[in-house]
Amino acid sequence: MKIPKNANKYNLMKTFKQYNNKPQIEQYVVCEEESTYEIDAPKEMIMFVKNNIGKLVEIYQLDWEYPYIVQFENIPKSQKRNFQIIGNFENCRAYNRSEIKHFSKNKEDCLIFIEGEKYNL
Repeated sequence: MKIPKNANKYNLMKTFKQYNNKPQIEQYVVCEEESTYEIDAPKEMIMFVKNNIGKLVEIYQLDWEYPYIVQFENIPKSQKRNFQIIGNFENCRAYNRSEIKHFSKNKEDCLIFIEGEKYNL
């Protein structure tokens, strides 16, 4: 687990607890594309995913490398081709656990996390 330079005890404990927990279906998530997942991922799509909240809609229990299916809303038309229909859900991408940086039942918690990341808080 990568620890930020300016992390305080509260944030470290929350991050540690969350890292050891697993996100659940219907929770909101903040993801970050790993370069090994899709080497040619467009920079605009990477930034969209990093700065927007997705919703976990499916978890494949099989031994998949990317079992977490996350659905996004308000995708720019120029980026639609980078998202897929997976199962019964449109506008999705598949992630592994390390790519899910934050998750919560509350969308507001994810918004706070994104803002904190922008300003290195």
